[in-house]
Amino acid sequence: MKKFFTITLLIILLNQINAQQEFLGNWGSNGIATDISVSIVENKINVSSVSSVSGNPLQTTDVRYNKNKLYLKNNYVPNNWKTNVVFVIKDKKTLIASIVNMNGVFEIEYVKKE
Repeated sequence: MKKFFTITLLIILLNQINAQQEFLGNWGSNGIATDISVSIVENKINVSSVSSVSGNPLQTTDVRYNKNKLYLKNNYVPNNWKTNVVFVIKDKKTLIASIVNMNGVFEIEYVKKE
């Protein structure tokens, strides 16, 4: 029985690692919102966000991965514009972002850059 639980736990962990891997890379919003770069740094997901309009970086905090979703908070420092974002995988080259900010809730498609 112990062996069964160990194998099950290993399979769950491997599936979670593979799902996180699908988020890795550079993603663009076609000039609508931000461009993001997702990487693994010291065994943690790291996200860098840049405004698609100005090219200025955003402060990205509270990066979390849970149940095949990537959660983050962005702050555009020049005007203190804050957003909460949840990314889900549509397919290998597309993410869907649900964005919440002062203007409401928006859904934006992100495409993986080559």
